[in-house]
Amino acid sequence: MAKELWLVVLILLAGCQSSYFKQNYIQGHHTSVEYELKSNSKLIQDVTIKNVYCHSYTGASMNPALFEGNVVCFKEYRNESLKQGNIIHYVNGGGDDIHRIVAVQPDVLLVQGDNNNAQDLVNRTQVRGVLVMMIYK
Repeated sequence: MAKELWLVVLILLAGCQSSYFKQNYIQGHHTSVEYELKSNSKLIQDVTIKNVYCHSYTGASMNPALFEGNVVCFKEYRNESLKQGNIIHYVNGGGDDIHRIVAVQPDVLLVQGDNNNAQDLVNRTQVRGVLVMMIYK
């Protein structure tokens, strides 16, 4: 029962419009997600979150917000408004990265990992998704 309740809390927080988790580098994002329960079951495999993809996080650039093995879920980016503090998934010349937006400019974003000193410029066309949920392991 506790696992099912925690899942419901995670789903509700993923759709929050507030910034309750901004403290300690963890934030609720200013985006909403649509979800539906496919049955009355409370199992995680019965939940569909539309336009969201998830994968296991690797690396240390986003510590302490994210740690290796956490599951990160992103809402597909479709040219919506982005805000300072959003954590984004983007592609670059060497693959893909997950970093936090530190400044928003009309065509580019300045991003930085929470555990990095270096900052990068990211074109909006490189953005693949905006973080909406984390599952800690």
